[in-house]
Amino acid sequence: YVSPKRRVSPVKARSKPRSMSSWLSNESYHKSWCATPVGASRPSSSIEDPAEGVTMKGNIRLESSKGMTFDAFDTPRLVLERRAPAVVVCPWPERCDAEYARGILMIETLEFDSLTFHKDELVHFLLELFVRVQIPPRLGIPVAKLQRFILAVRDHMQDHPYHNFHHVVDVTQTLYVLAQRSGLFEQMSDMDSFALLVAAMCHDLEHPGVSNVSLTNSEAKYKHSSLEKHHSMRAFELMVDNEVDLLRNLNTAKYYAFRRSVMDIILATDMRRHAEYVAKVEACIAERQAAEKG
Repeated sequence: YVSPKRRVSPVKARSKPRSMSSWLSNESYHKSWCATPVGASRPSSSIEDPAEGVTMKGNIRLESSKGMTFDAFDTPRLVLERRAPAVVVCPWPERCDAEYARGILMIETLEFDSLTFHKDELVHFLLELFVRVQIPPRLGIPVAKLQRFILAVRDHMQDHPYHNFHHVVDVTQTLYVLAQRSGLFEQMSDMDSFALLVAAMCHDLEHPGVSNVSLTNSEAKYKHSSLEKHHSMRAFELMVDNEVDLLRNLNTAKYYAFRRSVMDIILATDMRRHAEYVAKVEACIAERQAAEKG
């Protein structure tokens, strides 16, 4: 049994250690976070830590009735203590009623300008987007956990001229407006709507301010979509951090479905794949127009 105060997250055991870069995940490490649930048999007490490349003893446990419950398939999940930076819990900022009222008037429109608000005000608008899609009541996610997650994302964004927290809010709010006006939210499940908003929030998490091309040209160890893989990996490290614990109510099946959706959306933001997705959208529109004419 591991104390609830220990930060844990699901990973897949490896037979050989892998060397890792200091902060940016490589492709093999990212794939280790896409692991499928392990079987119910108890694993050995030794495992290779993919983040450190060392064998760890005594840090493996199976979830039991003392900790979190078994999943929907009565299958315990393999968890391993990670050395991710701790989420520093800070109080939820007080709301300025005048600024909040000004933003709420525009939050359903494309006129909302995140650059005209302080970061402490922007966190309230991000929370409002989740509330308007009714994520907390429909998925049983406490508002307090959403608040801690939003603050964690804010604190892990660097102050670059473009890839900063204002950009996070701008993208998330714009996506919300487009999905709302197009009726996309009505066609999506609650879990998919949740994944869409989370992916928008985290699509540039801890962005270093340079492109994938710059990383690839600087060092050979960075492969395609290195930034996007880092963004998605760090997003889930924050979500499963013990101070946030955003996904506690999801069973194994829902967790991995949610994880796959968020990762696919973030990986699709790689600009090298932009033309591919534009072609898919144009083909879909042409097919629908042809069907309407027929």
